[in-house]
Amino acid sequence: MSQFGETAISTKETTDPGKSFTATILAVSFDKSYKACREGATIAAPHWPAKADGYRQSKKAAVLQLGNKNAYAATVKVKVESEGLSGKGTLIGRLENLHFTGEVTLTSGTYDVEVTLKQAPSALSWIRGRIFWQINAERNVRAGATFVELFFIFGNPASIECFRKDGVWIKALRFIFEEGGLDGIEKADDSVRKVTQCCFKLPNHRYNIVDDEASEFIDHPGNFKLKKYMEPADFEVNSLDQSCAVITFAAALGLKVNGLHLSPFGYLQHTRLVGRGWCNNPFPYSKQQSALAISLRQGKTQSPEESKEEAFLVVAPRDPCRRPFVDHTFCEFNNKIFDAAIGPALGQHNRLDYMKENIAIGDDIPEKIVTCYDIEEAPIETAIKDTGIPKQASELSDNLIRTFAAKDLAIETVS
Repeated sequence: MSQFGETAISTKETTDPGKSFTATILAVSFDKSYKACREGATIAAPHWPAKADGYRQSKKAAVLQLGNKNAYAATVKVKVESEGLSGKGTLIGRLENLHFTGEVTLTSGTYDVEVTLKQAPSALSWIRGRIFWQINAERNVRAGATFVELFFIFGNPASIECFRKDGVWIKALRFIFEEGGLDGIEKADDSVRKVTQCCFKLPNHRYNIVDDEASEFIDHPGNFKLKKYMEPADFEVNSLDQSCAVITFAAALGLKVNGLHLSPFGYLQHTRLVGRGWCNNPFPYSKQQSALAISLRQGKTQSPEESKEEAFLVVAPRDPCRRPFVDHTFCEFNNKIFDAAIGPALGQHNRLDYMKENIAIGDDIPEKIVTCYDIEEAPIETAIKDTGIPKQASELSDNLIRTFAAKDLAIETVS
């Protein structure tokens, strides 16, 4: 792949035949870029020249803090060839709404020029394009164009455990900006909301209704497989997978989101389950087996749709074959709950209100659990009172919730 924005050398000849001026941009370095990595390697300055990394993307993207113009200082290496000129001129660079300025010497030589941004972005931004440079040397002289890829985020991702080693994954930033529609978001809470919505709506992910303990994305040591999560393949997820994803993508924006674990959770209210639609019975196998046994006893044949477990994701509230969540994992940011597995929960509630909103109790749950493992075996009955599952509003307590941070999950963004 060729370099982006090969600079075009421009020469300005003044009306005075004894004066001439040529400027060439040799390199651009964003000195205060947060630590970032691509394909497992930390990105080092300069950020231009750089090779292409796909359409309008650079192999040396820079990650900067929004809302702080001092963070956008860059060093531009400029080669000046001049005759008859001395003193200082102004180096100016423009890309969309970004306007960089710095002072450059007009006599011949190669200089490292510090430029600063006049007006800093106040919202999350992903900016890609050519910075067009010119120098005011009695007249404006074009100095070429340099392609850059810039992310403006809330804070330093490397201060959070999952990106501490190599820096934030540029691939993760591209993914969540594109899939989550983050450009222009000013508030941190709104960003976590967008991240949660994105993880809930990914078209290739759906909840594992057979075994929610199984995970495609967390291996035995507890490492979260971020690269795999971003692949466009079909995967089944559980609540821990989804929580890890929200925590990791929020960390890529410099935001520290905590995970919460509730055990026992209990029966799910009628709500949406990621990739499955409406649900109050997230583990429908027992109900499917019960329905099949009844059909066989009655000499009936189930249709293909009726024989699928998905047909029993919604059942009568007091159906004894309805199954509860034994436990459940979700997220918290600024004392608000975010859940990318059910709902989704988008920061509307605190812990206790989230429990009241999503956990069924009272007359909306069965009196006993009937588990059918096989149509040829007798079902197993368990009284609700013997399970520890919450039955009344007085049993819903946020004291049952355990908090853990990303480091407690041992999340690593491994390839």
